[in-house]
Amino acid sequence: MSENETHGSEHVFKAFKSLQDIDIDSFPDSVARGKALAEARALVSRLETPFERMFHVSHEIPAFYAALCVANDQGVFETLDSEHGSPKTAQQLARSGDPALLNCFLRMLAAKHIIAQVGPANYEPTRFSSALRSPAIASAIGIYADMNSNAFISLPKFLEHTKYENPTDIQQSNWQYMLGRDETYFEWLTSNPEIEANFGNFMSGYASQRDSWLDVYPGHEIMDNSDHEGPLIVDIGGGLGQDLAKFLHKFPHSAGRLYLQDLPGVIHNAQNTVPHGIKAEIHDFFKPQLIDGGRGKPICNAGASMPDDKSHAILQALKPAMRKNYSRLLLHELAIPSENASLYQVTADLTMAALFSSRERSEEDWMVLLKGAGFRIVKIWRGSASEAVIEAEVE
Repeated sequence: MSENETHGSEHVFKAFKSLQDIDIDSFPDSVARGKALAEARALVSRLETPFERMFHVSHEIPAFYAALCVANDQGVFETLDSEHGSPKTAQQLARSGDPALLNCFLRMLAAKHIIAQVGPANYEPTRFSSALRSPAIASAIGIYADMNSNAFISLPKFLEHTKYENPTDIQQSNWQYMLGRDETYFEWLTSNPEIEANFGNFMSGYASQRDSWLDVYPGHEIMDNSDHEGPLIVDIGGGLGQDLAKFLHKFPHSAGRLYLQDLPGVIHNAQNTVPHGIKAEIHDFFKPQLIDGGRGKPICNAGASMPDDKSHAILQALKPAMRKNYSRLLLHELAIPSENASLYQVTADLTMAALFSSRERSEEDWMVLLKGAGFRIVKIWRGSASEAVIEAEVE
């Protein structure tokens, strides 16, 4: 290596060393952090050889997932946090079985920076491993095992089977093709209570990581322009009620006028955690809305990204309960740009295709859908990232 090449390498390594102190708390907001994360991922893609990149897809990802499952089943993340997070050996972390086997999986988790290795077979927790003690975060492990992994493996075969027609029929979707029977995703979910409860935990975690609709839409718009009695907000598909809890905290006089609606398993969990002043009830969003006249009816992931016909049916089920020139429909959704879409946006888009024969919509798509269902867009409120709150009313 020449002197100039040596000097160039030293310069690169110094630059990398300067990055070591940067973490999730180094940015003023989620937009700046998201830009830095995108640049970091782009850097990794430039550093990898084509073989390394494909080895990551074909071997590292499935091996990493297996390691997460084994560690979670063995209670590794809880044990690591015990005794003030002091270093622990594989033998101390193994609840059952051979510690040498567990150590193979622990090495994988250390290589992926999930836990920290501080000796030949000694490990410490990290911020992420401690977060995996939360059901809202750890539930993603089950989501991948029970739903996403098989659905995405099946998707290319399903599309080949349909000659790459754009999937739009939820009754003839990749999900049924994968299961081998006529059962939609939500029908399957409600027949598996444990998985449904895990799904509720996951959606709660998902909601906590994204901007709340209250971070995008001014809540005082609902309070200032509402009657002083009767329903105020019906949050359909609102998970464990985290958004309504934020609203109640900000506007305590709204207590008793806030309604949370979701699937049976989700509501069962929510009843144990939802604050007093929020009424939690089971609701099928394809059936008529029975709570009349609420000022705002946010839909937070309540199936509005399903195929157009199903989304249309959901909107039609809501419309009779809405008072003209008073009730507002608030859709908290993605609005995918025509270029430079984020990894988060495109992943969500393909997930809709794999599970529901649907897609995430653009702003123009939402305008067409709402107009066809008899709604008029009042305003589109933009958040700090790629999401928006679409405010609409009955025409």
